[in-house]
Amino acid sequence: MKGRIQCPHCGKDFAAIEKDGHMKITQKCPHCGHKQPIYKRSKDKLRDRVSGSDSKDECSWEEHGEPRKTILPSFKPRTDKPMLASILLITVVIIGFSSAFFPDAYLQTPLDILSFTGSTGTITVLIEDQNGSALEDIVVWFDQSLKNSTNDSGAAILRNIPLGKQQIYVSNNPANPSDSMELFILPIHAEVLFICENDEDSVKILEESTDLVWCSSIVIILSIATIFGFIASWKRKHFDAAIVGCIVGIFTVGFYFIGSILSIAALFLLLKSKEEFDDGKKGKSF
Repeated sequence: MKGRIQCPHCGKDFAAIEKDGHMKITQKCPHCGHKQPIYKRSKDKLRDRVSGSDSKDECSWEEHGEPRKTILPSFKPRTDKPMLASILLITVVIIGFSSAFFPDAYLQTPLDILSFTGSTGTITVLIEDQNGSALEDIVVWFDQSLKNSTNDSGAAILRNIPLGKQQIYVSNNPANPSDSMELFILPIHAEVLFICENDEDSVKILEESTDLVWCSSIVIILSIATIFGFIASWKRKHFDAAIVGCIVGIFTVGFYFIGSILSIAALFLLLKSKEEFDDGKKGKSF
């Protein structure tokens, strides 16, 4: 078997020929005449030994344990998508808090849509005088087909009223003039209190009390949850929290569904920029 070695004396390469059955052979350099001892270390291999050295010691190393994963720095591409998403989410938060302080404007858009689908609502009208006493036999109606009179507790129930802002009328006698109040009819059974002045000729509504605190409270809670999504998106951390913030923001609705539309747009931007969020690792594993 032939191989090439380098002469340690002159530094030039030359061909070496293995002799079968010999563990040691001597090759003469054809360039300078230096004789080089060659030791056979394994089958079909020749090993060059340093000239003039009789030591047969060899160096080796071995690896223990399983191979380790190499951790290399991971440079993630940065775009403006998370920042734009955070701007959209903080806008949703502002709209949400505004809706909480003006629940009438907040409710109008979804109620108009529900009313278009044929949904109706039911209200209980409580009528009292200025002293808090219930007024009996006061006629309450939405239209002529939806009419009822208050009982001894001053309550009258009207059912199947179209949703949204509707005019509710009251009178103490069909022959007397009536007074009216505009109310929000919801797809749930709601209760409204009328404080009225009642005389023989007419009934006059002095005050109306509709409890929409529950609606404002829900919108505020949803808006606060959306803030956490805004923070996560702005810092590009905790991708899951940012996504949850977007989903919650959809239910804030807002004026004319602006809050829902902006939240959906922010969700789309975050899904497109998922790789830019910090997953808690210092590098990328291979």
